Amino acid sequence: MTVSFATEPATIPQRLTIGGAALGLALAAGLGAAWADLPLAPQPAFLPFYAALVIVTDLVTAYLLAVQVRITRQVPLLPLTAAYLYSGLIVIPHILTFPGVAADSGLLGAGRQSAVWLWVSWHGGFPLLILTHAVVEARAAGRR
Repeated sequence: MTVSFATEPATIPQRLTIGGAALGLALAAGLGAAWADLPLAPQPAFLPFYAALVIVTDLVTAYLLAVQVRITRQVPLLPLTAAYLYSGLIVIPHILTFPGVAADSGLLGAGRQSAVWLWVSWHGGFPLLILTHAVVEARAAGRR
């Protein structure tokens, strides 16, 4: 069996680093809560920029996972690859139908709820695919 990052367990220093990062993020969120009710000026470029970042990071992650599947032949990684591919691709119609981004009422024949339902599909489909990965991984581990 090929050894890779996907098959190696995290070391204690890696776990401590992630724990410290999570604690730092929680602390920053707690400190930011004091300004949570302060309205900010509109930033029209924020949504397209955010969508572009999500598309690039999710599609690169899907590609790297697909390469990992090809190298290690680990079938349980396929649903994880599909999750990131799905997430990277569904952002495209979501941002195009979002009102005020590409057009005042959105593109692609968008209705009033199109962007909302795409968002629900995005944030519901991704976790379902992650859960599928967990189930497949657990079944594969039971067979070993």
